[in-house]
Amino acid sequence: MKQYSCFFRKEFLAQKRTSKLAVMLIVFVLLGVIAPATAKLMPKLFESFGGEVSGLKITVEEPTAFASFQQFFKNAAIGLIAFAAAQSGIFTKEYASGTLILALTKGMRRRAVLVSKALILALMWTVLWWLSFGITLAGTVFFWDISVVNDLLFAVFGYWLFGLMFVSLTVLFSAVSKGTAGVVGGLGGVYFGNMIAGTLPKVGDWLPIKLTAADAILNGSVSVSDCIPAAIITGTVTIAAFIAGAIMFDKRAMQ
Repeated sequence: MKQYSCFFRKEFLAQKRTSKLAVMLIVFVLLGVIAPATAKLMPKLFESFGGEVSGLKITVEEPTAFASFQQFFKNAAIGLIAFAAAQSGIFTKEYASGTLILALTKGMRRRAVLVSKALILALMWTVLWWLSFGITLAGTVFFWDISVVNDLLFAVFGYWLFGLMFVSLTVLFSAVSKGTAGVVGGLGGVYFGNMIAGTLPKVGDWLPIKLTAADAILNGSVSVSDCIPAAIITGTVTIAAFIAGAIMFDKRAMQ
C-alpha cells in the first residue's frame, strides 16, 4: 500500500511540475464559463449588427437554460480532446526517459505504477469535468430557469462515463504502444470509429458515443432508458480496457 501512495504522490507532483494540472484547470474553467456567457451574449451580439450578418436577416430567439447547456456539451469535446492529448504521454514519456525502468529496478511493483497513473487520470478527469459543469450550472441558474431541461444529471454523468472510458483506453494503449503517437492514434481511432459506426441504423444505440448525444437527452427526444445499453457497454469497455492494460503492462519488456 505504501508503494501505491508514494507513486500516486509522485504522479500528482509530476502533474503540477509540468503545469499539466494548471493548464487543464484553466481549460475546463473556461469551458464552464463560456457556455452560459455565450448563450447570454450571442443574441445581444446579433442585435448589435441590427439583426443582419452579411446582408442576411437573422432571427435570434431569447436564450434559455437549454441553450446554455447545449453550448456546454458542444464544448465538452474540446475538453476531452485536450485532456486526452495532454495525458497521452503519461506512460510513454517515462518509457523513453528511462525513469520508469529505474523505479521498477528499485523494487517498485508494476501494478502500483499502473494503478497510480490510472487513478490520477481518473481523479483529474472527474474533478475537472464536474468543476466545469458546476460553473456552467451556477451561471445558468443565475440567468434562467433550468426546469425546461430534461435529465440534466444523466446527460452530465453519461459524458463523464464516456471520458472515463478514455482514461482506461489511455492505460491500455500506453501498455502496448512504444510512443505517444500510438496512444493518440488509438484514442483517435476509437473516437472517430464510434462516430462513424454511430450513424449505422440500430448500431448507434449500443455504442458509447450515444452518451455524448446530450442535446437529444436534454430536449427529451432520447430518454434515459434509451441510453442504458450504451452506458452498460461503456462501463464494460472501461473495466475491460483497464484489466487488459494491466495484463499487457505486466508482460511488457522494459528496454
